[in-house]
Amino acid sequence: MKTFEVTLTIEASDCTTVEDVCKSLEENSSLIEFDLSEGNITD
Repeated sequence: MKTFEVTLTIEASDCTTVEDVCKSLEENSSLIEFDLSEGNITD
């Protein structure tokens, strides 16, 4: 199994603190989808 490092950039305009961002991510994590069918993967 390969391990990949992924960086996500999330716009959280309604959040004012790091804690708000973490809480929002926890509440909405089921809405996050990944589409890895496009793009290049290199070794």
